Amino acid sequence: MIETGMKTKGILLAILLVWTTGSTELMAQRGRGGDGEGWGERMEERKEEMEQQRIAFIATALKLDTEQAQDFWPLYNENREAQESIRKEGRKLWKDLEGLKSSASESEMDQYMQAKSTHMKQRMDLDESYYAQLKKVLKPEQIAALYASERDFRRHMMRKMGRGDKRGGDMERGDGRGTGPGQRRGK
Repeated sequence: MIETGMKTKGILLAILLVWTTGSTELMAQRGRGGDGEGWGERMEERKEEMEQQRIAFIATALKLDTEQAQDFWPLYNENREAQESIRKEGRKLWKDLEGLKSSASESEMDQYMQAKSTHMKQRMDLDESYYAQLKKVLKPEQIAALYASERDFRRHMMRKMGRGDKRGGDMERGDGRGTGPGQRRGK
C-alpha cells in the first residue's frame, strides 16, 4: 500500500515537473519583460500559471492513484470547458438584461427571464451529470475533497490577488486577520 502511494506521488511530481518546465521554457522563449510583449500574452501566461497551480492543488488534495488520474483528468477538463461555456452564456444574458432594463416590454422581459431560468437549469443539469460521472471514478471522500479543494483554491487566489476582505482578512470571517499557514479558521 505504501509502495503504491509512493508511485502515485512520484508520477504526479514527474507530471508537474514536466509541465512546469515546459511552461517555463515557453515563457523564456516569449521573452518576459520590457521587450514590448502585449498585455494579452501576459494575461494568457498568468492564466496558464494559475491553471497549473489549480491542477497541483487538486492533485494534492485528491491523492489519485494512476488509474483514477487517467480517468479523472479528462472528465475534469471536459466539465471545466462545459462550465465555462455556460458561464459565458450567463454573462451574455446579464449583459442583455442591462440593455433591456429601461426599454423592455413585458413580453421581452418575460423572454429574458425564461432564458435565465433555462440557463440556471443547464448549470444544475451539468452539476448533476458531473457528479454522476465522478462517482464512477472517485470515492465519496475524494469527491468531497475535490469540491473543497476547488473552493479553497478560489479563496487562495482571491486573497493572493487582494480581493479578500478590504482589510486583508478572510472574506467569510471578515475580521481583517485572515488565516495564515498553520492557522485555523475561527468561529
